[in-house]
Amino acid sequence: MIETAGAYEIKAEFKDTNNGGNFTFSLNIYDEAGKKVTRSNGIYNLKSGKYFFVVSIPENATNATFTVKKVEDPEPDGTQNNPFLIASASDLENIRNNNENKYYKQIANIDFSNEENWTPISTFKGHYDGDNFEIKGLKITTETEVSYAGLFGMLTNAEVKNVRLIGVDITTPNGASIGGLAGSVLSSSIENCHVSGKITVTNPNSTLNVGGLVGNLIGSTTIKKSSSNTEIETTGKIEDIPGTGGLVGYVGGSAAPEITESFSRGKITSNSNAGGLVGATGLSTSGRLTVEKSFSAVEIKVADNSNAQFGGLIGLANATSNASINIKNSYATGSISRGSDVDADIGGFIGKINTGTTAGYLGAIEIQGSWSSGDVGTTGNKVGLFVGTVTGANASASNSYVQMPNTGGGEIIGNGSISGFTVNDNVAKTQNEMLKLKASDPTGNEDDLGDSSIWVDGSSTDPKNYPYLKWQDSFTEPWEAPIPSLTP
Repeated sequence: MIETAGAYEIKAEFKDTNNGGNFTFSLNIYDEAGKKVTRSNGIYNLKSGKYFFVVSIPENATNATFTVKKVEDPEPDGTQNNPFLIASASDLENIRNNNENKYYKQIANIDFSNEENWTPISTFKGHYDGDNFEIKGLKITTETEVSYAGLFGMLTNAEVKNVRLIGVDITTPNGASIGGLAGSVLSSSIENCHVSGKITVTNPNSTLNVGGLVGNLIGSTTIKKSSSNTEIETTGKIEDIPGTGGLVGYVGGSAAPEITESFSRGKITSNSNAGGLVGATGLSTSGRLTVEKSFSAVEIKVADNSNAQFGGLIGLANATSNASINIKNSYATGSISRGSDVDADIGGFIGKINTGTTAGYLGAIEIQGSWSSGDVGTTGNKVGLFVGTVTGANASASNSYVQMPNTGGGEIIGNGSISGFTVNDNVAKTQNEMLKLKASDPTGNEDDLGDSSIWVDGSSTDPKNYPYLKWQDSFTEPWEAPIPSLTP
């Protein structure tokens, strides 16, 4: 019986009547389920519980001795094989300084409910593995300006994975970049990280980049298998292309960031550019954003503003100066509501697409195998079922669809056009027609999204009605991805 999990050295020794001990034998160890335990460098890593020894006893042996010795763990040194261990709020405090290239691993749930306001870890340049433990009740409340806020202020050339931030509560009157996980992220890797809670940033004199997961994303950062389920409210000035997003507030720079197999839920109320997944992009020369196999189900409420963009997946998709945005196999279901006097760019998938109009400074946006079904109200005049406004000629779409309102009709694109996806194409479908979309249909009898290895067909007799992403079937609680269903 092993009472304490850990590394163990296990030996067997046999002797004969002359006290000799040079015998050949085998020793195997099995857990209660009958699974053989493997050994590494002579050491067995065991959990607490019962184990069984199976030994071949030498023919001439008359005496046997078994030794089970726990190997003392070395003092953590922050290396990959011996990371610093994080089990409390005070342990998190200790990673503020000298964290470059250091490794950290969370080994217990951490509850901030009875802790004072969290001061974000200003810059993190190491590797943090949350190991799917929770960080609960993280609270950040300020009365003065903060540049970056989140569990981490900034991630720079960092790796963060398997983090669960439950019930985040961030309230500040001013901030440049705010996100549940990190305010700003530069050239880092984020995988299997999830945030729930609320974020409120209100200052009409500040340019805000706010996201449920990340506020500001630049460089060749990858976000994979991550999500947010947050309520976000922002009020800021809009002249400098700010963004509020369910997952990421703003994406900029000249590198190649990627968002894959990720999603957002919740609500956004904002007077500046807002999108269910990404608020806005401002990619510079040759920058390239890829959004793939991702979706948003965020409800967006537009505060009074006639100069901003609001979209079910992306608010403002801005790609000029040879920059590009490629959206593959993604969808948006969230509704967007506004007052009758608001004259903003609003789209069920993207609020506004801008690829530029000046020769030598053009970019490109390509949409493949995607769809949207969110209610955007009355269309026309910069409001479209799929895109509100398109500026520039380098926008294209293929195998992509949009659901028309129950009452029928509606502009697919409020103002402008997309190659392969214009008002005259039959890409707007009724609910019943959307239900008939196929992941892939080689017969050509039905419209298809193009790849059955990515999409799963829905069914009108099953809760999974509309086409959805195959990875959603393996996504488990508490971060279960919602499946689109037939609306009344």
